[in-house]
Amino acid sequence: MPLDAGQTEVVREILDEESLSEVESLLDDLTAEQEAATVTDVARWELIRDKHLKVSGGRDGVDLDYEREREAIRRRVSSRLGVGPESLMPTFFTAARGCRGR
Repeated sequence: MPLDAGQTEVVREILDEESLSEVESLLDDLTAEQEAATVTDVARWELIRDKHLKVSGGRDGVDLDYEREREAIRRRVSSRLGVGPESLMPTFFTAARGCRGR
């Protein structure tokens, strides 16, 4: 089942892609399993997109870092959609150039 319009927009946000039609084109090539994984990543992104908490350390190794989780989602979605290595750079590198280095 293809991603709906809202989910497609979130993928565009995750990839920091300007063109919605480019994202739609990339999503067209996903398998059912890849679509399901992308839907899961989109749902998690929506929960943490505006959370800014970083907790590290502790005797039991507690580590809650939403930025690192957002970057992991960005890497997974980028890889799944076959976008280039530049899209795997941290957000502050891609913000000025877009996910494909444009």
